[in-house]
Amino acid sequence: MKKMIISLIILLTVIVVLNVKANTSSRDINEFLSNTSSTLLDSNLFTHVDDQTIFTQGDVDMNHYVKAIENDHLILYVDDEAFAIRIENRATGYIWSSEPIDSELSRSFKERSRSAFTLSLIDDRNRPFDEKNLFDVKKLKKDYLADDEFDIVTFNVDMEDYEIRLTYSIKLNESSIEFNLNRDDIEEYGENRLLWISFYEFLGAAHTNKIPGYNFIPSGNGALVRYGENSNIKDPYRARFYNQDLYYSLAENNLGLNYPVYGSVHGINQNGFLVNVTSGSEFAQFTYYPTGEGTKYHWQTTTFYLRENYMQSIKGSKDGVKIIEQDLKDIDIKFNITFLSNEDANYVGMAKKYKSYLVENNILEKNNQSELELHLDVLGSDFEEGIFFNKTHKMTTVKDIFDINEELTSNNVNNIFYTLRGFNNGGNTKSSYNNYTFDKALGNYRDLEELNVAYYYNPVVRYQSKLGAPKNTLETITKTFAGVQIMNGDYMMYYTDIEKVVEEFPKAYDEIQKYGGMALDGLSNNFYSNKNNRRNEMFERYDNLFDEQIPMYNPNSIMLSKTAKFLTMPLEHERLRFFSDSVPFLQIVLSGYVPYYSTYLNFSANMNIDILKVIDYGANPAFLITKLPSHLLMNTLSREYYGSYYGNLNHFIIDHYQYINHALNKVVGAEIVSRDVIKEGIVVTQYENDYEIIVNYSNEDYDYNGNIVNKLNYLVLGS
Repeated sequence: MKKMIISLIILLTVIVVLNVKANTSSRDINEFLSNTSSTLLDSNLFTHVDDQTIFTQGDVDMNHYVKAIENDHLILYVDDEAFAIRIENRATGYIWSSEPIDSELSRSFKERSRSAFTLSLIDDRNRPFDEKNLFDVKKLKKDYLADDEFDIVTFNVDMEDYEIRLTYSIKLNESSIEFNLNRDDIEEYGENRLLWISFYEFLGAAHTNKIPGYNFIPSGNGALVRYGENSNIKDPYRARFYNQDLYYSLAENNLGLNYPVYGSVHGINQNGFLVNVTSGSEFAQFTYYPTGEGTKYHWQTTTFYLRENYMQSIKGSKDGVKIIEQDLKDIDIKFNITFLSNEDANYVGMAKKYKSYLVENNILEKNNQSELELHLDVLGSDFEEGIFFNKTHKMTTVKDIFDINEELTSNNVNNIFYTLRGFNNGGNTKSSYNNYTFDKALGNYRDLEELNVAYYYNPVVRYQSKLGAPKNTLETITKTFAGVQIMNGDYMMYYTDIEKVVEEFPKAYDEIQKYGGMALDGLSNNFYSNKNNRRNEMFERYDNLFDEQIPMYNPNSIMLSKTAKFLTMPLEHERLRFFSDSVPFLQIVLSGYVPYYSTYLNFSANMNIDILKVIDYGANPAFLITKLPSHLLMNTLSREYYGSYYGNLNHFIIDHYQYINHALNKVVGAEIVSRDVIKEGIVVTQYENDYEIIVNYSNEDYDYNGNIVNKLNYLVLGS
């Protein structure tokens, strides 16, 4: 009862707020925006002004380093004692080093930084060694061979103490280096086994606040960690690319990164680099070490897990036993490091380099979007459980969609993309990998043919309000079902065995095509394996699911080549407190190539600011709506859609679509080429067609080259 009362209070509050917003006309939209109490400009939800103090590296002691290979852009030096590397960027003269040049490290960290890699070993009884580097090896054979003709250096390392031998290489490619360690070039010729390995951990490390710059982390749409004397966290931040594999772990706080890239800047608009993990990312973990965590440096690295480990419970005991995979994973480790110079040495330059990589590898293709599009995610139905019977709430019918469409188009909202969720039999809660038949009680899907409609499909998750996993739930390696509690424990969310998902998908795809096409969720951003298929083996199976591009919800890099529209793109990072800035890295990468749409603005915690972010980032706006009042969903799984009632949103959607369209209509489909914060809260974004948009997040008007940008508003300039 108490929970219901609290939910009712929240619901009524939201309805009042939305009624106020819905009554805002296009004439006083700016007045509405200006009524925000605080723009939180000093928070990490915005991009801040760069410290562009010129950083001078000074003389670099190159003792122990030998020039190995060079091209017109880079020179690679090698420390033959433990194969640390230094790379000179000829465009700027800057020297990047895997061993901090201004080293103030303890002896153990000094040795770790000079070693080409750090690794973890286990013996034949699964007992782990301490982390090891090449200075820990007493019986070590090593050599390297530089091939000037092919701009490649090959390294051979035999750690006889541990009976591990490996060969890896570095190749120069114009302004980048390409690292390669093939699975076949790892040899375990004794009883010890490799668990994980990490290369050049301190490359780009920055001492406290001595260097004006930052680290870039692809959290959400993009995050920066500016170099400071102290950090807001004491422990390292760790996140798996594509999240932890659900087959091995269902850990809470399962932080993940959808794109296997990260970077560093030393002197903003001077020197930077972008790391792009091109092979092995599905078994890799990104780690950021804050200053004060063992060292006075900010440093970040990628750890490649060559074997997984997990805890197997023991019947009748609270303790478990650690189990480690017997065989090495069949993966090659590859990553590129692209060095950035001058005006490209920033997060925008990183985004543009990553875009170039995606284009060159046929992952991105130019889009043909020429008009701003409104995304409306429409909820059809859901049910609440009763003592004897369930009560179904038909929230939106096919007829309702036509009524909504008629009202919007009559108010000059002419370009609308609809996605239909909960239009399957049983409603939203009952949707699953094998329940996608259109619910005739909501109307005839053929009537929607004249509209731009796609059918929501998430084959990965299933919901259940009672105990007991549904059939075909993923069984983890520990023989438990993959499920987590949601909605305050009222429901369980179970993950479907990926084998069943892949098996059912062709039938679902063919059927859903009849409803107007598929908008894919779950499979677009959940990447996991099962007892029959490892993660890397799923790549090809994912790739063969369908031939044409389709709309996807928050797709990861694996699914990006099949993405026609990027739905619910984040407008910020994961809100972790050690991030200093939020940046539109993903939006810059996809601009001009894949149309991207905001998260649902009617569920925004700071909607007026997020509208400005949509303009700042060049996004298409999105809302989730129902025809009937959302309070009817209070006792359903869909109660999280508390602000969806179209009757409170109609004027709001119309006015704000027009407001956003007025800002972006000249740049729809164009690439973002630069973005600068010229003053706290004042952002200038330039597009390839010579238009620029100035967004003013502050509470004061701003004079931009003789043009006034009103507070909490925007200005478009161009030919």
